[in-house]
This record gives sequence, structure tokens and C-alpha cells, in this order.
Amino acid sequence: MEVISLSWWPHRPSLLLKFPNATILLDCAIDMNSIASFLPYSVINSSSAIWVKNAASVHPKKSVPQTQDLVRIGDCFFVDALPEFQTVSLEEISKISIDVILVSNWMSLMALPFITEKTNFQGAIYATDPIVQFGRLVIEEFLDMMERVDRAPSDGQWKANEIHGSFANRPSTDPTTWRQFYSKAEMENSLSKIINVYFRETMVINGIIKVTAHSSGFSIGSANWTIQTESDRVSAVIIVC
Repeated sequence: MEVISLSWWPHRPSLLLKFPNATILLDCAIDMNSIASFLPYSVINSSSAIWVKNAASVHPKKSVPQTQDLVRIGDCFFVDALPEFQTVSLEEISKISIDVILVSNWMSLMALPFITEKTNFQGAIYATDPIVQFGRLVIEEFLDMMERVDRAPSDGQWKANEIHGSFANRPSTDPTTWRQFYSKAEMENSLSKIINVYFRETMVINGIIKVTAHSSGFSIGSANWTIQTESDRVSAVIIVC
């Protein structure tokens, strides 16, 4: 068995488990910290947003070379565009033939549509019903907020290393891998592909690998997993915070 970490952050794990007869993706990962690189916004008309306009006018956009997406506030630069988010490399996922995705908690569920709707993934997806129901509520609330953000998508020019690398508040991850959030239709299509499982229920993958969900106690419906083959038994205990 081969284990490959696809995540950039240990507290948002995404592990690829390669067995001789199957490949399993244990959780998807998404990082919301990227939103700190974008100009603060208000989803409703409010006088509290005036400070943003005033601060931006002190250092107008024309003072920033090569791109019109940046606003300078003090020594920091912020992207004046629709926020984007860090996910696992969708290009790398598209190169791998994944048989199964195991979703351990609602945080992992938030990242699932990026993989199911934006790559060539055609495998099965397993999660407990409470994960799906609770995760759906979280995603719907987030989508409602994103739909009310009055910003256009970024032109992406600021993502050049010679530009964002010089920021005092430069991003902690490569912004070229950031993605716009998915639509509600993509969410619905993704969640419709999930096969609900019960705790201690065993699924058989490709006729040889047995996967069982166990209650983890992290959040509603969250699961740890045991994966068993003819020669190996793996226990996957997911730690997130």
C-alpha cells in the first residue's frame, strides 16, 4: 500500500491510499484562510463599508503595477475581486483513477464538489447521512452569502509570483491553485452522488477491499474508517481543528 498526502495543511488532511486493486481518496480538503487576501466586503448596503472605500482611496489602484485587481491599505495589498479558496490540486486529481472517496466530516464535504464537478472523477462516494445533511446546511448558507457578494472574478494577473510574492501580507499558499467557489447546482449534483452508510456497516470495493465507518465523535455523523485487504488492515483516524 502507498499513502500520498494531497493536502498542504495537516489539520485539513486529504490522503490518497493506493492499493494493488483500488485507489481510495480519504477526505477532500479546503482552506478558507485564502479569503484573508481579499478586500473585506459587505453583503448588504451598510455604512460600515465606508472605511474600505476611504482606505483604498489613500493608495489608489493605479499605484499598483501590472494589475487593476489590487488595493493597498497601509503596507498590505488586498485583491478587490470575488474571493477564491485553496483546494487540493484538481489537475493532480484528474491524472489519478480514484475508485472511492471516503468523507469523514462536514468540512471534507464542503470540498467534495470541487473534485466531483471539476475533475474527471467517476468513482463512488461514501459518507454518513448526518454528514450530508449537516454539511448541506453549512454549504447552502455559505453559497447564499457568496451570491450576495458584489464583486467580479479576479483577472488573475496578481497571482504572478513577482507580484504577490512582494506583498507584506503575501499568501501562505500558491494563489494559482485557488479556485472560485462552486454553484448551488454543482453542490446538488455532487451530493446526489453520495452513497449513505451507517456506522459499522462494511462496504466492499472492487470485490476485495472492505471499508467500515466508525463514529469518531468529532462532529455530527463524523467517521473514522477501517480499511481491510487480504494482507493489510488500516485504521484511519482523522484529526481536524
